[in-house]
Amino acid sequence: MLSEDFQIVAMKTFTIMLALILGSLYSTNLYADNRKRPMIDIEQTSKRLQDHVKALTVNIGERSVHVPENLKRTASYITSSYKDMGVSVHSQTYSYADLPVENIVAEISFSPNPQHRFLVGAHYDSVTG
Repeated sequence: MLSEDFQIVAMKTFTIMLALILGSLYSTNLYADNRKRPMIDIEQTSKRLQDHVKALTVNIGERSVHVPENLKRTASYITSSYKDMGVSVHSQTYSYADLPVENIVAEISFSPNPQHRFLVGAHYDSVTG
């Protein structure tokens, strides 16, 4: 059985990847001209996800309040990833243990007045270590 810490990290990483996938899909041509069949390049999407995982886990590393500079680097990475896709993004800054931290909020609109709204949330911090 996997350790609880590993399960938490895996779930957080999965949720971040889901949010990035949704953003990636928004920025690509999702449908063929007839708007019935998705036109998603699975290989390109897989490569992008691998790049995101490497950036977050290898290049940035631990993302906890014990390494606040990595939290800042992660927030910047996520913000620029969404901006590069043309997605509207802003941050909500707040304090945790006298440390300024932030939520990154990206909004994707597929129509001016959508009948359904979906909220996807994710932690971008990690457990210590």
